[in-house]
Amino acid sequence: MRRLAALACALISFCTAAHAAGFEVVPIGDKGAYVGCVAANSDTEVAFAAVGPQLAILLQSKLLRLRKGDEVDGTWSVDGAKERPLEEKADSPNTVSAMLNDTTMAQVMKGKAISVTVGATEVEWQLDGTQKAVLDLAACMQTNVKR
Repeated sequence: MRRLAALACALISFCTAAHAAGFEVVPIGDKGAYVGCVAANSDTEVAFAAVGPQLAILLQSKLLRLRKGDEVDGTWSVDGAKERPLEEKADSPNTVSAMLNDTTMAQVMKGKAISVTVGATEVEWQLDGTQKAVLDLAACMQTNVKR
């Protein structure tokens, strides 16, 4: 997960030039031996990363003030619904992540906003374009990743 998160966060910045609006979807790894795919939106600083059966959401904000490796004691929720725990460590600066299952992925795809609370800091991201991003991510996985 850590390698996956770091790569996805790097792609959030990379995708600024490649796709100014919406999510840019790219495979992870070497051509012919891709291990997963990332859908990153540099405008909103939201990314999804898939490797094998694992799917994660990564959320980046300077307001989080986290360094790589910092312990994260926080929660996330979609549209004020049930709070869920974040991954325990920051894999990249100012970034939190959460593993998603079918239920939580459906909430994210249908939701309007996702919020994160870490200590006294609360940050919210809009989820516009998320449904298409996840569908494009699934298509990237099907096309590029050998099972």
